[in-house]
Amino acid sequence: MSTAPATTPAASAHDDEAPHGEDHVHTYETSGIMEGNRRVPRWLLAAIITLFAFFAWYVASQWGAQPTSARLKAN
Repeated sequence: MSTAPATTPAASAHDDEAPHGEDHVHTYETSGIMEGNRRVPRWLLAAIITLFAFFAWYVASQWGAQPTSARLKAN
């Protein structure tokens, strides 16, 4: 039989009263997860933008690529 903690992990790990700097790290005590305030790496942004650009190019290039014989015919 286990007992639940009196406070939730999120409530005990996050303190809104104290000002935090750019390098402050929140630690959730029960799980050991550390969460920081860092920027998204440029390589990740470049990869995401490249994937969306490829998706847009692929849809635009393949939109009318279906053969004529497979389209609906009016006859």
